[in-house]
Amino acid sequence: MPTKTLTKSPLKTILWLGLVTGTLDAARAILFNLNLGPGVIFRFIASGMFGKAAFAGGPEMVIAGVVFHYLIAYLFTTSFYIWYPAFWRD
Repeated sequence: MPTKTLTKSPLKTILWLGLVTGTLDAARAILFNLNLGPGVIFRFIASGMFGKAAFAGGPEMVIAGVVFHYLIAYLFTTSFYIWYPAFWRD
């Protein structure tokens, strides 16, 4: 019996896996740091770009942190998707 793949499009695969990766990573960070709250976690991510100003900023810094978080997740997902075949050479 042939197996059915979820998707045949590399772009769709990368988009779905990036979304899953970013969401699971964010959920883990939030759950392991419940005393801080999600706002502080995402401000910390934004501080990589904006420095200490990220902690003084408002909701826009939280949004920037979420955007940077998913950008990093998508970059890693794309990199692993591209490099994966190199690990299975004969």
